[in-house]
Amino acid sequence: MRSALVLASILVSGLPWVASEARAKSTAPYTAFPRPPELEHQVKFWRDVFTTYSKDQTVIHDTVSLDRVYSVLDFRGQGFYPDSYRKDATNAEIERIRAVLLRLYQVGPRGAATPEERRIADMFRTDPDPYKFLRAADDGRVRGQKGIRERFGSGFRASRKYLPQMEAIFRSAGLPVELTRIPLYESSFDLSAYSKVGAAGI
Repeated sequence: MRSALVLASILVSGLPWVASEARAKSTAPYTAFPRPPELEHQVKFWRDVFTTYSKDQTVIHDTVSLDRVYSVLDFRGQGFYPDSYRKDATNAEIERIRAVLLRLYQVGPRGAATPEERRIADMFRTDPDPYKFLRAADDGRVRGQKGIRERFGSGFRASRKYLPQMEAIFRSAGLPVELTRIPLYESSFDLSAYSKVGAAGI
């Protein structure tokens, strides 16, 4: 539910141009989806993934505190490379970040010796947990996320073929037309989309 709320906030509040047509055609007064301040860092992270980072960039980040972006791998301009190259580079960067976090756990933020260690330690300056670096280095906590700016842009263009009818159906059912934007982040209006758990279509 939190993920759906965050992404709905991105598409409705964070990217007003996506929702402007829906609001203009709606006869009901517009009320934004709830956007609690504590989710703002998640909204910003996903907004950047959808609109700023390219498919040839991978964001290395903390899965709990999404505002902690450790690094961005940039594969743009490198020509063709197999998926295995990108996967290996991403895994190597994740392990490098985890090693920095484990060292910071051992020496503490005051013991940070390199600019990279000081930069990462500074991301945790407001966290009083004495085990913060150790927890942040947990297996699976440091993750790579590909940008999807191009895919999202294509989905937005494709959505214009479907949104008028979708909005009419939602209005007739008394539902907020802003909900018709959910396919933008679920499938980017890819009619052949098929998820690993069997969900099909937009």
